[in-house]
Amino acid sequence: MSKVADIDYLQAKLVELGIVKFVNSEGMSTHEWGAEWGMDQKNCREMIRRFAQAGWVTVGRKTVKALDGRNVKVPVYKIEVPESAETRKPRSK
Repeated sequence: MSKVADIDYLQAKLVELGIVKFVNSEGMSTHEWGAEWGMDQKNCREMIRRFAQAGWVTVGRKTVKALDGRNVKVPVYKIEVPESAETRKPRSK
């Protein structure tokens, strides 16, 4: 998939998911993004992978409590859509 086609696909998915802006400065785990987007973790990871390929993802870590009470670090993904992508209309197919 070409870079332009991939961006168009991502923009169409943004509209489909009802995402206008990502307002989470800390980032969220795949579990949290999946809940936000209403999709399972496999599809959520695929969307994050595509966003990352477009250069829209920053990966970090945050500490959460595990079920056994220990603190564990989990990866979180901060997705920042550039202004040019927010205002650009997806190409019709």
